[in-house]
Amino acid sequence: MMGARPCQVLLTDWQMPDMDGLTLCRTVRADQSDSYVYVLLLSVRDGKEDCCRIGCGADDYLVKGGPVAEILARLEVARRITHVEHSLRPAIVRTGGFP
Repeated sequence: MMGARPCQVLLTDWQMPDMDGLTLCRTVRADQSDSYVYVLLLSVRDGKEDCCRIGCGADDYLVKGGPVAEILARLEVARRITHVEHSLRPAIVRTGGFP
């Protein structure tokens, strides 16, 4: 789906029927996309060992059931980060790497 219509922010659940969120994160990170995808992983899991598993490529981890304001704040952070990445992209492409 993301190949047909790329996005800058991906809000996904950890547990899904066909592919879990960790696998989705790894798949997104393995993709050689032209722009960065910020991944926010949602889960009912709230143990410290679960939070540490965002090494799969998620940028942030949020336990479900929290305040909606927290989700919106984290999405705003994602928007700001992807905006900065997008604005730096021409310099990265022009120089062949980070300046």
